[in-house]
Amino acid sequence: MDKLNPTTVIKYSYLIAFGLFIVAGLVSSNIFLLGLTIFLIGALLAGAQSSLLPLAAMFYPAVCRAVGVSWMHGIGRIGAILGAFFGSLIFTFNLSLSGIFFILALPTFISFIALSLKVIYEKSK
Repeated sequence: MDKLNPTTVIKYSYLIAFGLFIVAGLVSSNIFLLGLTIFLIGALLAGAQSSLLPLAAMFYPAVCRAVGVSWMHGIGRIGAILGAFFGSLIFTFNLSLSGIFFILALPTFISFIALSLKVIYEKSK
């Protein structure tokens, strides 16, 4: 991320993870390809998620950086609680494994859109 724009790196990590969730839904009958796809999804999402905190620190000016990062962290905790709730709710729909992967792809695409909007906002300043 030192050579490229950090937002771009994280944004495309989410986009690639989105595509891999779709692939996981399509190859769910092949255990080897499914395992490989899930491994890649995990690597991309772990890297993207852990990079959001430093990204927030770079986004806020120094006078309000601690407050901004704290708010981001707090909203993230709410997301973790709601994520567990909605994750368990998915299982009540009796979806196939493919359907579950397709639903899990949505938050990664929303993250890609949010980071794309951040790039547009930064360019307009």
